[in-house]
Amino acid sequence: MTTEPLPIPEGHRFEYREVTTSAGLGLLWALVTDKGAIHIWARPDTYEHRRRDWMGGIEVHYASAPDYMIADKPSHDRCWLLDKPCWHDGSSLYFSEYIADFLPRQGGKLDDYVHRSMLGILTSWHRDKIEGAAA
Repeated sequence: MTTEPLPIPEGHRFEYREVTTSAGLGLLWALVTDKGAIHIWARPDTYEHRRRDWMGGIEVHYASAPDYMIADKPSHDRCWLLDKPCWHDGSSLYFSEYIADFLPRQGGKLDDYVHRSMLGILTSWHRDKIEGAAA
Protein backbone atom coordinates (compact mmCIF):
# COMPACT_ATOMS: atom_id res chain seq x y z
CA MET A 1 0.00 0.00 0.00
CA THR A 2 1.44 3.37 -1.05
CA THR A 3 0.91 6.36 1.21
CA GLU A 4 0.26 9.78 -0.27
CA PRO A 5 2.78 12.47 0.73
CA LEU A 6 1.76 14.57 3.71
CA PRO A 7 0.07 17.84 2.64
CA ILE A 8 2.67 20.20 4.12
CA PRO A 9 1.65 23.83 3.49
CA GLU A 10 3.92 25.75 1.14
CA GLY A 11 6.64 27.67 2.97
CA HIS A 12 6.37 25.43 6.05
CA ARG A 13 8.85 22.84 7.35
CA PHE A 14 7.38 19.74 9.00
CA GLU A 15 9.46 17.61 11.36
CA TYR A 16 8.87 14.36 13.20
CA ARG A 17 11.34 13.02 15.74
CA GLU A 18 11.49 10.14 18.17
CA VAL A 19 13.50 10.86 21.30
CA THR A 20 14.49 8.71 24.24
CA THR A 21 13.13 9.93 27.57
CA SER A 22 13.32 8.51 31.08
CA ALA A 23 9.72 7.31 30.56
CA GLY A 24 10.43 5.63 27.22
CA LEU A 25 10.02 6.72 23.64
CA GLY A 26 9.09 10.39 23.26
CA LEU A 27 7.43 11.76 20.14
CA LEU A 28 7.72 15.24 18.67
CA TRP A 29 6.04 16.87 15.66
CA ALA A 30 6.79 20.45 14.57
CA LEU A 31 5.63 22.89 11.91
CA VAL A 32 8.02 25.80 11.35
CA THR A 33 8.01 29.04 9.33
CA ASP A 34 9.94 32.28 9.60
CA LYS A 35 7.02 33.76 11.62
CA GLY A 36 7.08 31.04 14.27
CA ALA A 37 6.61 27.38 15.03
CA ILE A 38 4.19 25.01 16.70
CA HIS A 39 5.28 21.71 18.17
CA ILE A 40 3.50 18.78 19.80
CA TRP A 41 5.35 16.55 22.23
CA ALA A 42 4.21 13.30 23.78
CA ARG A 43 5.76 10.74 26.06
CA PRO A 44 4.41 7.67 27.82
CA ASP A 45 2.45 8.50 30.95
CA THR A 46 4.03 6.28 33.57
CA TYR A 47 2.00 7.45 36.56
CA GLU A 48 0.07 4.45 37.84
CA HIS A 49 -2.86 6.41 39.26
CA ARG A 50 -3.86 7.76 35.83
CA ARG A 51 -5.49 5.83 33.03
CA ARG A 52 -3.81 7.61 30.13
CA ASP A 53 -1.20 6.27 27.77
CA TRP A 54 0.34 9.64 26.92
CA MET A 55 1.17 12.96 28.50
CA GLY A 56 2.31 15.92 26.45
CA GLY A 57 1.66 19.40 25.21
CA ILE A 58 1.32 21.69 22.23
CA GLU A 59 3.73 24.62 22.23
CA VAL A 60 3.76 27.90 20.32
CA HIS A 61 7.06 29.61 19.44
CA TYR A 62 6.47 33.19 18.22
CA ALA A 63 9.27 34.86 16.21
CA SER A 64 7.95 38.24 17.38
CA ALA A 65 5.96 39.00 20.51
CA PRO A 66 2.18 38.68 20.16
CA ASP A 67 0.12 41.51 21.64
CA TYR A 68 -0.32 39.83 25.03
CA MET A 69 3.47 39.39 25.39
CA ILE A 70 4.59 42.71 23.89
CA ALA A 71 6.06 43.95 27.21
CA ASP A 72 7.87 40.64 27.88
CA LYS A 73 11.42 39.70 27.03
CA PRO A 74 11.77 36.64 24.76
CA SER A 75 11.19 33.33 26.53
CA HIS A 76 14.32 31.93 24.88
CA ASP A 77 17.34 33.82 23.54
CA ARG A 78 17.90 31.09 20.96
CA CYS A 79 14.83 28.98 20.17
CA TRP A 80 15.69 25.41 19.22
CA LEU A 81 13.12 25.48 16.38
CA LEU A 82 13.57 29.03 15.05
CA ASP A 83 17.29 29.52 15.75
CA LYS A 84 16.58 33.02 17.08
CA PRO A 85 14.77 34.56 20.08
CA CYS A 86 11.16 33.48 20.59
CA TRP A 87 8.17 34.11 22.82
CA HIS A 88 6.76 30.82 24.02
CA ASP A 89 3.32 29.63 25.15
CA GLY A 90 1.51 26.30 25.19
CA SER A 91 -1.16 23.98 26.53
CA SER A 92 -1.00 20.57 28.18
CA LEU A 93 -4.78 20.63 28.70
CA TYR A 94 -5.44 20.79 24.93
CA PHE A 95 -3.10 17.84 24.51
CA SER A 96 -4.79 15.69 27.15
CA GLU A 97 -8.34 16.55 26.09
CA TYR A 98 -7.91 16.45 22.32
CA ILE A 99 -4.53 15.46 20.84
CA ALA A 100 -3.89 12.36 22.95
CA ASP A 101 -6.98 10.71 21.45
CA PHE A 102 -5.21 10.56 18.06
CA LEU A 103 -2.26 8.60 19.44
CA PRO A 104 -2.22 4.80 19.60
CA ARG A 105 -2.33 2.85 22.84
CA GLN A 106 1.14 2.10 24.21
CA GLY A 107 2.77 -0.42 21.92
CA GLY A 108 0.45 0.53 19.05
CA LYS A 109 1.59 1.57 15.60
CA LEU A 110 2.25 5.18 14.65
CA ASP A 111 0.69 5.08 11.21
CA ASP A 112 -0.04 7.60 8.48
CA TYR A 113 -3.31 8.58 10.22
CA VAL A 114 -1.41 9.75 13.31
CA HIS A 115 1.09 11.84 11.34
CA ARG A 116 -1.65 13.39 9.18
CA SER A 117 -3.67 14.19 12.31
CA MET A 118 -0.68 15.87 13.98
CA LEU A 119 0.05 17.87 10.80
CA GLY A 120 -3.59 19.00 10.67
CA ILE A 121 -3.51 20.16 14.28
CA LEU A 122 -0.17 21.91 13.80
CA THR A 123 -1.40 23.64 10.64
CA SER A 124 -4.57 24.84 12.35
CA TRP A 125 -2.68 26.15 15.39
CA HIS A 126 -0.07 27.84 13.17
CA ARG A 127 -2.80 29.58 11.19
CA ASP A 128 -4.72 30.66 14.31
CA LYS A 129 -1.88 31.49 16.70
CA ILE A 130 1.06 32.58 14.56
CA GLU A 131 -0.44 33.90 11.35
CA GLY A 132 -3.43 35.29 13.29
CA ALA A 133 -1.08 37.10 15.70
CA ALA A 134 0.81 38.65 12.80
CA ALA A 135 -2.36 39.94 11.10
